[in-house]
Amino acid sequence: MFHQNEATDFAPDLSDKTLPGRQRVAGVVYDDVRKQHTICFLDEFGNYLDSFELHHLVMREEDPLVREKLDDMQIRLRKAIYTHRPAAWALGMSDSSDLRVREMLRKFNVDWQAMLEDRDLCKLLPPNFKPPKIEMVDSRIARVWARSRAAAVELRDLDESRKKAVSVGRTLRSPLSAVASLFTADMDALNLALCEMQDVAPRLPLLRRLEQQMVSIVAVVGLDINGLLKERARSEQGLVQFLPGFGPRKATGLLRSVAGTSVEIVRRHELTASPFDITPRMPHFSFQSTTSCGQQQD
Repeated sequence: MFHQNEATDFAPDLSDKTLPGRQRVAGVVYDDVRKQHTICFLDEFGNYLDSFELHHLVMREEDPLVREKLDDMQIRLRKAIYTHRPAAWALGMSDSSDLRVREMLRKFNVDWQAMLEDRDLCKLLPPNFKPPKIEMVDSRIARVWARSRAAAVELRDLDESRKKAVSVGRTLRSPLSAVASLFTADMDALNLALCEMQDVAPRLPLLRRLEQQMVSIVAVVGLDINGLLKERARSEQGLVQFLPGFGPRKATGLLRSVAGTSVEIVRRHELTASPFDITPRMPHFSFQSTTSCGQQQD
């Protein structure tokens, strides 16, 4: 069970500040070199907040000194959870070492659930606290993105392990945005294992085919365009280029025209007027409007 003073330092309730459909997550990956797990906490827009390292999960717990260090580490981790309030854990799948961290987090949730069901113990937890869900995430996108130039520019102060954890968390939040982040000038998307004989296939035609697939998917799924245009949603803005009728150039122009403003788009035809002045290549393109709870407006 938890100590009585564990929940003394935590952020105020953020539920009223989180947009519908946007949740804080924590990405978790295993570092093969340093033999430790790395956790990165992300805000509701996928931006990096803080990190935490689990050093002792691979050691023998029978050692009293290791046991003491493990207990101290778990207390500090729970305080970090109370502070950043992730709605879910994104565990990057790599090897059997993931099972140990998943079991530790599962025990956390069992203890938290018992506290929530006790009238007195629940007062020790932050207001409206909910145990984070535990989700396993394919880490192939994270491995590619962490080594990319885009990651080096955005997270220049983080090492590769933390970049992977950030990408794993973003993949859970929005898999489509995570894939879109690989469509760069360096053609990072082609570093994913996509098909047999990929190494001998012409790279540019393969990339164009992938772009067409992304446009088709976005046309079906739709985008929360006003959510993507917010300054804090920079990590997801790579999706704008895949709006049917757009492309990289028009997406860049749209993002520049709204930078530093609070403008919102309510109807599609507004994109063709000032300050946007964008004429899509196709007569029909779609996005979801945040002003009508996701319903498309003409």
